[in-house]
Amino acid sequence: MMAAIAGAEAGVSVCLLEPNERLGKKLNITGKGRCNLTNRCDLETFLQNVPCNGRFLYSACSQFDSDAVMAFFESLGVPVKVERGNRVFPASDRAFDVSGALEKRMRQLGVRVIRDRAEALLIQDGSLRGVRTAGGDLEAANVIVATGGGGRPPAGDNGGRDPPAGEGGGRESGAPRGPRAPAGPAGPPGPCR
Repeated sequence: MMAAIAGAEAGVSVCLLEPNERLGKKLNITGKGRCNLTNRCDLETFLQNVPCNGRFLYSACSQFDSDAVMAFFESLGVPVKVERGNRVFPASDRAFDVSGALEKRMRQLGVRVIRDRAEALLIQDGSLRGVRTAGGDLEAANVIVATGGGGRPPAGDNGGRDPPAGEGGGRESGAPRGPRAPAGPAGPPGPCR
């Protein structure tokens, strides 16, 4: 949802695929329903406490640190508080306030939500063209694939299994890489316009 907001704020037409009946389903159960947004500490300390390969997050966290996370949610009307261990939560202690604010901002920006799941990347001549869903093909110049983590099937999590794959795409051969931007339009008008 944050990637969709970032793309829309940058002026890109964004379409978000969500197979669950409601947005933020998994987000709403994080932190025992309170949603631990971040940890307010320096970058090195933060990365040292990531269970597996925290250095992978260095670039992203350098550009969007815990102060930026806190400011982002405050700008959406979600006051935050810092608790013991520098854990940051919404002041209301309600994860639904976080998902609701994200959903509201997406609506304000015109992000289109389609209730479907990406089944495959559409690759043509080595270039990404979009994604295939049960409802049909969606053309897009850029795609962000969020496969989720493991362990929460009731929240719509597939445990990272069955990532989208297409001709030359997907986990096995390495997904196509290009400019990092949320999904946007490409080619003739389609359902993501």
